[in-house]
Amino acid sequence: DPRYQHCQETAKKCDYASCISLPLQDDEHTFGALVIFDTKPNAFGKEEATLLEELAGDLSYGIKNLRLQAERKQETEDRLMLAAVTEQTSDGVITFNPGGTIEYVNPSFIKLCGIPASEGVGVSVHNFECSKRNPEFYQAVKGTLETKSSSVGRFVNKDRSGKEHDIDARIAPVFDKSGQIVRYVVTVRDISQEVQMQRQLRQAQKMEALAALSRGIGRDFNNILAIILTHSEVGIIADSEGTSAQNSLLLIHKAALRGKKAIKQFMTINRQGEQSRQPVEVAAVVRTSMNLFSRTLPSTVKLKMDVTPDLGQISADPKQIHQVLMNLCTNAKDAMQVAGGILEIGLTNMEIPIERQHQYPELSPGKHIKLTMTDTGHGMDREALEHIFEPFYTTKGSGKGRGLGLSIAYGIIKNHGGAIDVNSIAGIGTTFVILLPQLEKVSSQQEKML
Repeated sequence: DPRYQHCQETAKKCDYASCISLPLQDDEHTFGALVIFDTKPNAFGKEEATLLEELAGDLSYGIKNLRLQAERKQETEDRLMLAAVTEQTSDGVITFNPGGTIEYVNPSFIKLCGIPASEGVGVSVHNFECSKRNPEFYQAVKGTLETKSSSVGRFVNKDRSGKEHDIDARIAPVFDKSGQIVRYVVTVRDISQEVQMQRQLRQAQKMEALAALSRGIGRDFNNILAIILTHSEVGIIADSEGTSAQNSLLLIHKAALRGKKAIKQFMTINRQGEQSRQPVEVAAVVRTSMNLFSRTLPSTVKLKMDVTPDLGQISADPKQIHQVLMNLCTNAKDAMQVAGGILEIGLTNMEIPIERQHQYPELSPGKHIKLTMTDTGHGMDREALEHIFEPFYTTKGSGKGRGLGLSIAYGIIKNHGGAIDVNSIAGIGTTFVILLPQLEKVSSQQEKML
């Protein structure tokens, strides 16, 4: 064979006179060769060839086993690495067999669903507690089981406590080499924070538009009310003898005063710039406000306070901060009017580092004072949360409020350089969180210089 001419020439140079070559094979193909040379001519007879064939077979078997062991070791290492990643990932992962029986649930999914793994593994996905609580998500899983094809979607997942999470989910079958489905994998990602930030951005944009509108409306109404008030006062004085006309004018005058007060409140939503700002001890304002408000609470509502000492100061108008507290507390009291409950006020410090500023787009990095107000009232659904800070939006019945309290609170906090957010679960309660920039402490040496 001319292809091996160079090999023959090399063998002759080494004084080899004979050679035997035997294939090394596995079940599917030849992967090598066993080649033996000898200096004697015709050194490999039939008997030697038979023995060497057996040796080649043994070598083939040994090499095949070594390769299988190496592949298994690598596969085991890959599986262990994949298992470690799956256990530690922030994405929730759940797998179930073709019959729908859950085989594995990772810690992130357990946290998201709010149930232990022992209540998930071995349970049918059709009877899974998380499936029953979240029908839209379950229908997507069921659809993948029926069609045997992947699906993706965005859902609202409610955990065992009733808290809602916005999730992105992917449900997909896993196939073996023969094309048969061996299991299904569901991966979910909690995007609640991103959705909340989008909601806050929309709210801010909406409030800016409403603020511009209210400024124009407020000016026009104040001009109208000024005319009504001026002429009604003149009429009251001029008609001191005629009680009928005077009573009518008094009613007009009182109505105009109420309108003026409402406009003043409405204008608070969009008031720009600093008012009468001064260094304020928030803890003192909170204690004073709660002492006043506690007297209006029914016996079925309990007030609890947890205030961190030496909180520091903020630059604020104390009257407006008091108004925010009163508006929030009034809402909480109304929510617990029927069944009673607990109103908890918390006040503490909070640092926002630069690397976490993206979580608080409305705030600057640095020290803040955090106020939380939690009630155990009837709570709100997601639709109410979407509109809760809008002027004239109210969940109360007719005649029980104009729907300006929370929008005024929103405007005041925004004008103080802070942020306000709310989380609520229907039937559980509501929590408002307010963050206000903390003033830098002035040292005693700096005070002397001042």
